[in-house]
Amino acid sequence: MDPLDIAAVLLVLMAGFAFLNERYLRLPIMLGLVLMALLWSLALGIGTEAGGPAVQAQLWLRGHAVYEPLVSGLLGLLLFAGALRLNLADLARQTWVVLALVILGVGVSVFLVGTLGWIILAGLGITLPWLYGLLFGALIAPTDPVLVRGLLTRVRVAPELQHRMAGESVLAGGLAVVLFVLLMAMVAPGGMAITDRVLWQVGGSLLFGLLIGLAAYRLLRHVDHYQVEVLILLALVAGALVLAGHGALSGPLTLLAAGLVLGNHGTLLAMSEKSRRHLHDFWELIGGLVSAALFVLLALEVMLPGFRMEYLLAALAILPLVLLGRFIAMGLPVTVLRRFRAQAPGSVQIMTWGGVRGGISIALVLSLPPGEAREALVLVSAVVLLFAVVVQGLTFRSLVRHIGD
Repeated sequence: MDPLDIAAVLLVLMAGFAFLNERYLRLPIMLGLVLMALLWSLALGIGTEAGGPAVQAQLWLRGHAVYEPLVSGLLGLLLFAGALRLNLADLARQTWVVLALVILGVGVSVFLVGTLGWIILAGLGITLPWLYGLLFGALIAPTDPVLVRGLLTRVRVAPELQHRMAGESVLAGGLAVVLFVLLMAMVAPGGMAITDRVLWQVGGSLLFGLLIGLAAYRLLRHVDHYQVEVLILLALVAGALVLAGHGALSGPLTLLAAGLVLGNHGTLLAMSEKSRRHLHDFWELIGGLVSAALFVLLALEVMLPGFRMEYLLAALAILPLVLLGRFIAMGLPVTVLRRFRAQAPGSVQIMTWGGVRGGISIALVLSLPPGEAREALVLVSAVVLLFAVVVQGLTFRSLVRHIGD
């Protein structure tokens, strides 16, 4: 199948999903797109043989050189779309709180969830190096900025809590990507010897993103036409991914830094209200489509032969561990804060249940090298993410209402 044919089929499917969601489900558009894309992909694979169309599509992608840059590009788009909506001024009064949530959220996931998950896998006969447990902890730590924002648009949550959850989702994603890249370098042959080089690459990616973000900001200051401004940002994204690839830098981290610059200077200081509204709507749609596409890739990956029942048992055992880890990470800072300042009712429960994982975790797990570790962690991640979208996403509104009663 030609890549253009695949793109056309995906666009038609997304349009159909959006129509069905708006007509019948009435879910937030991004959550509806992701949920329907995921369920469709799973349904396509049920009962199909190893040579079925879903499996063939994934094998075609895996067998071509486009797979790795495709996943990396989708991750970059997702981080950029999330960072573009993050206004750091809204976090000024709770900077240390958000940083604590980010560091604890990622740290607890990496060390607690990663280590205990590794022990559970070993107990089921899935023997992996400990570093792969930490890799799982890093990739499952971040929440999805687009899905989290979609959930928050449906309910009345205290503004301070909204800003806190939005900021944590974007910044935790960046930190998780950095840790994932470092751990990937360590599990590679001669890994410890190249860790210093990877650190330089991370720093170089963030600096490059800062510079191109500032350059785009200077261009945006001289125009007041939202179509032109959208084109400038599209060019920035495409150019950043290409240049980062040629320069051995991280495209996702480059776009994260550029998005933070543009979200806090470009859109606020160089755009009119009309342009800002159109730009945010456009990138919110892009973020939702990217999340949906990543869920489709994950669902297709799960259909490939080679999975064992032990993987599913491990996933069911690790799922509550992931939720417990987030509850601990969110609860510690809030418990300390209550001694100094009143907190919104149910803050810990809302941040725990509303912390829906999604596209960032998928892109990272699909970046793992082939082997038993990848097969096991893909299925474990798929179960956690399916629970997040179907159960957490669909019951979040009821939880908030119950807390408010």
